[in-house]
Amino acid sequence: MKKILIAGLLPYDSGKTTFSISLILHLRDMGIKAHPFKPVSSHNIFTQSSSFSESINMKLLAGGDALQYKHAFDFDIDMLKATNPLDLLLSPTDPSIYLKNSRLPSYYEDQENLFKLVSLMRITECKTMSAKHYFIRDNTDLFPPSFRKNIEHLSSITEALPISLDEALKILRSRELEDNFDICLERIGKGFNTIIVESFSDSLFPYFSSLKDSSMIIVVSPGRAFAYFDEEKMKKIKELKGIPKGSPRTMYLISRYEPDLDEALDLKDPLSSSSKLLSEISKRIDGN
Repeated sequence: MKKILIAGLLPYDSGKTTFSISLILHLRDMGIKAHPFKPVSSHNIFTQSSSFSESINMKLLAGGDALQYKHAFDFDIDMLKATNPLDLLLSPTDPSIYLKNSRLPSYYEDQENLFKLVSLMRITECKTMSAKHYFIRDNTDLFPPSFRKNIEHLSSITEALPISLDEALKILRSRELEDNFDICLERIGKGFNTIIVESFSDSLFPYFSSLKDSSMIIVVSPGRAFAYFDEEKMKKIKELKGIPKGSPRTMYLISRYEPDLDEALDLKDPLSSSSKLLSEISKRIDGN
């Protein structure tokens, strides 16, 4: 089974999901059985109120990217859970709380700190296909009242387990979580010969095995894609040569390694049938 890693050049709105959907649809038109895998996702209750409403209806936390995949490929709930096994719900904090304590600079800092904003977490345990929800109680006092009320409602209907932020971090940094991702990947991979693995934010990879097992890396930004597939180059990238191990962001890849292919992307459907990148991908999947 071929694995192609899709990473974003920007922390937000690089277009990874849109690109991945376009790629999968084109590959399927060519007879290649491709499927997405987004191990890690996060979404904000303020900017994604529609996905929050859909989460309430499903009684399952799911963000906009995962739901785009669901709607594009007509997933059932189990496939959604396995395709996106970890989801984090974020919320902005309330500036009035900081003003009362003369801590306004901290307000700006906290908006850039994911762990200060996380409120709910869903993990799909793919051995049993059970979805466990966790309510991160440490941060909720900082959220605006209406946001907090809605988060508590979703927490209640998903029967989320209240845990501390430290407990959440322990789960997120555990080896067991990465092992679970591999189990999810094995489950969704049945019946497909190509998996399109979408990374998180501007991280080069969502978890290390996804980099190690990839035959190709594509870094996307609005209107542009950079592809890496040369075997010697891929070997160095997988060893993180020239890329900080503590911060494996795509900017370090782009600045350290020249892409093997650089292509402009279309606005609505990023890839066209005449795309050189699409041709290269299909050729490498077929092994020619």
